[in-house]
Amino acid sequence: MVVHLEPGAREAAELNPEEKKNLVNHPDLKKIAFMDFVTFNKDRHDSNLMVKKDGTPLAIDHSLAFRHDINPDFSLENQDLEWGGVGTGVKRLGEI
Repeated sequence: MVVHLEPGAREAAELNPEEKKNLVNHPDLKKIAFMDFVTFNKDRHDSNLMVKKDGTPLAIDHSLAFRHDINPDFSLENQDLEWGGVGTGVKRLGEI
């Protein structure tokens, strides 16, 4: 069950292609991607990314952030910032 705390917000998975294109170009999406990688949140996908009526993305479900079982060779510089179902428009952290 999904509880919408923001009236009118929808899952990114529910967006049509034009709305997804607008989401990819939203500056807050890159901020969410950056924070997900800084906090090691490896569970971001289009069903736990909400979009407000005005197109602003809202990150939900941070239950896998700050994991202690991260690969010790993990490097933020080499991380792909594409999410399943929603691309950030950024391939590498250095492009933000």
